Amino acid sequence: MVVFGYGSKIAGLCTIENFVIFGGAVLMGQGCRVGTWTLVQSGCRFKKDIPPYIVAAHEPITYYGVNTKVLLHNNFTEKILKHIANAYRLIYQDSASIEDILIKIEEQVPMSAEIKHIIQFVGESKLGLISR
Repeated sequence: MVVFGYGSKIAGLCTIENFVIFGGAVLMGQGCRVGTWTLVQSGCRFKKDIPPYIVAAHEPITYYGVNTKVLLHNNFTEKILKHIANAYRLIYQDSASIEDILIKIEEQVPMSAEIKHIIQFVGESKLGLISR
């Protein structure tokens, strides 16, 4: 299930995973990907990938934080949310290359299906990720 707010527009060859929520008037550029359980706030425009389990907001679009409310409402545990937050702390606050950051996540964050999905999604990004 995916929810699209009124006036959202999606260019060609895009990938939108399950349980994504777009606010109204979101503009998604060609070839972009949006990860599962992501919330994109109203009025955002983007030409890069948005990773799973986050809230993307502002103009220009940026990582706003983990999509905690929706994830808790859908039975994700506090423990998993902390692991997801730790993974994104490394992705968005570390100045190392994305390849090195993914290695750090594998070494420092307890592995789960969600963390594996983040590593896979980020590792496969061709357009890069939205910034902080």
